[in-house]
Amino acid sequence: MDQPLTTKLSQELIDEIVDHMSDSKRDLDACSKSHRAFLHRCQKHLFSVLYFSSDRNRILPGFEGNCYQNSPRKDRTTRLLEIFQQSPHIARYVYGLHLDISSSDNDWVAEDSDFNLIMQIITQSGSKISYLKLRGYEFPEKLSNARSLERNFLVPFISETLTTLDVSRILDLPMSLIANSANLKHLHLHYTAPELYHDGVDEDLLKAFPNIQTLEIRPPDAMIGLLLGHDGFPETRSATVYAVMTFCGVDSPAVADITSLKSFRTFNTPYYLTLAQAIIDKAKVSLEEFYLCGESDEEFCQLVNSINLCELSRLQRLYMDIVLPIDVDAIRDLSSVLLTVPDNNSLQHISLQVFNGQYNRRSVPESINSPSWSLLDSQVAIIAQERPFTFHLHICHQPAEFSDSESDSDGFERCTVTRTPSSRNDEPESIIRLRACRSEREHEALLHKMCKSVYRTLLLENMPKIMQSPNITVVSTYSIRTPYHYWAPRERHVKNIL
Repeated sequence: MDQPLTTKLSQELIDEIVDHMSDSKRDLDACSKSHRAFLHRCQKHLFSVLYFSSDRNRILPGFEGNCYQNSPRKDRTTRLLEIFQQSPHIARYVYGLHLDISSSDNDWVAEDSDFNLIMQIITQSGSKISYLKLRGYEFPEKLSNARSLERNFLVPFISETLTTLDVSRILDLPMSLIANSANLKHLHLHYTAPELYHDGVDEDLLKAFPNIQTLEIRPPDAMIGLLLGHDGFPETRSATVYAVMTFCGVDSPAVADITSLKSFRTFNTPYYLTLAQAIIDKAKVSLEEFYLCGESDEEFCQLVNSINLCELSRLQRLYMDIVLPIDVDAIRDLSSVLLTVPDNNSLQHISLQVFNGQYNRRSVPESINSPSWSLLDSQVAIIAQERPFTFHLHICHQPAEFSDSESDSDGFERCTVTRTPSSRNDEPESIIRLRACRSEREHEALLHKMCKSVYRTLLLENMPKIMQSPNITVVSTYSIRTPYHYWAPRERHVKNIL
C-alpha cells in the first residue's frame, strides 16, 4: 500500500508549509489535528506568544461578591498549567506575552500564584521572554502597584531578556520596565504615561539604560520626556515642552539611550512636532528611517518650521502622510520640508500618502491639482541625484458623505455633496455625472475612472522629472474610501494609477 503523502514529505517542507499559515491560529489548530507530522511545528507557533487578559466583570474592592467568580482568566491559567504538565516541551516554545489589563483587575500579573507558576515553568524550560505586549482595555487603564509588578514579575522573568516592548493605553507605567531592560531594542508606546519620578522609585532599576534601535511613539508626550531626559529638551521651549518637563519631574533621568536610533515612527499632531524634532536631533547621527504618520486623515498639520531633516545624512527611508486642506497649500508645505534634506543625503525611498476628499471639502478628484506638484517633482529629483531611488505616491480619495435627500428606488443613496438646489448650477461636471449614477456599482466604477484619469494626468504632466528619470522607480497607487465601504481594510481597495 502506498504511504500517505504526509509521510513522504521531508520535515523541512512540512515546517515550511506550517510557517506559511502561521498568521492564522484557526488554520494552525486545524493543521495540528490533521496529522502528527504537523503537530510540533504548529504548537511552536500557537504557543509562541501567550495571551492573558483581565476579567472585565471583576467586582471592585468594597463591593459585595467574589471577584474571581466565573473568571475566564483563572480558567485560562488553569488550562495552560494542565497543558504544560501533559506536554512539558511546549513551554520551550514561548517567547512572548500579550497582556490585556483593566484598572480594576491587574494585580494578578504580580500576585496570582497560577500565573507566577506559569512564568516559572517557562523560565525553567530554558525559554526567554523577549517580547511583551501590555495593553489597556481602554484609555486610560492604571497599574495598581508598580513596585509589586517589578518585584514579582519584571525582575525575575522579563527585564533580563526583553528585546521588544509594546505598550498602549496604560498609565503609571513603571520606569524600570524600560530602564532596567538592558537588551531592549524595539520600543512601541501608544497613549501611555509613566509613573511620576519620586522617592518610591528604585534607583537601582534605572541604570541598565538600553540602546533603542526602533521607536514608535504617540502622545501622551510624557514618555518622550523620559527618552530625552532633562538635557534633551529643545532650547526653545514651548508650553508643551514645559508641561512635559513638569510632568516627568525636573530631575527625572532618561530611561534609555536613543542616540543610536535607526527607525523612528511618530504622528504629526501640531503641538507634538517640537518633541518629535527633539528626538530627530538626538538620533541625527544614526537615524535611517523616519515615518511621520497622520494622527487623523481629517486634520492638516503644518510641517514647515517644525520638522527639519538637515542633519540626517544617513536617512534612507522617508514616509509622510499629508492631508490636503482647502485653504493651505499642503504640497508646498511638504516641499519646504524636503528642502531641508542635506545635499550629502543617503535617501533611497520616499513614500507619500495623500488624503484628498470630504473632510477638507474637496469632493472631486481634480481638487488635488496644484502648481506645487511641480515644485515637489523638482525637489524629489534633486534628492534622488543619480542613484537608484524609489518614489511611492498613494492618494486616498474620500468622497463626500451620502446626500440625505436623494435615493434611488432600489435604496441606493448617491455619494455627493449635499447642496441647495440653487447652488447646483455651480457644481463641477464630475459631481453632476456622479449624481446621474443609478446604482452603487455604477457610481463606484465612474469614481474609479475619474480618479485614475486625474491622478495619471497629475503624474505625467506635473511630475515629469520623476517620471522620466531612469534611476527613479515610481510606484503610484490610489484608493477610494467611500461611505459604503469605509469599514473595509484600505488594502482591499488599492489600485494602480499607471
